Amino acid sequence: WWAQCRAGSFDGINAQIICDSYRWGDGPEILYQTTSYPIEFGKFYSVAIDLAHDGSTIRYYVDGQEIGSYAPDVKALLEKAVFSWSIGIYIEEGSSATGAIDNVMVGSN
Repeated sequence: WWAQCRAGSFDGINAQIICDSYRWGDGPEILYQTTSYPIEFGKFYSVAIDLAHDGSTIRYYVDGQEIGSYAPDVKALLEKAVFSWSIGIYIEEGSSATGAIDNVMVGSN
């Protein structure tokens, strides 16, 4: 299982942030996806994923505004899960991108 937020131009024109929740069975299965949140090229945004302490809900935020939430149907798996954090940039072959990641915080606020 994993949750992620992605920033980019998925249609090749408009910049946006989309957040998802996935489960891995025989392959990746998308469980939930926020609607796209329009952003401006060249501007910094604060993006957050918050998992409730009891594993009941995952909330997605952009600049402090909740853009979506997901209540997993298998809450018990999240209560005992070991989480790892990663930040990265994915670029398809033959394409290019310019971006920055700054002020990263992981943990309770």
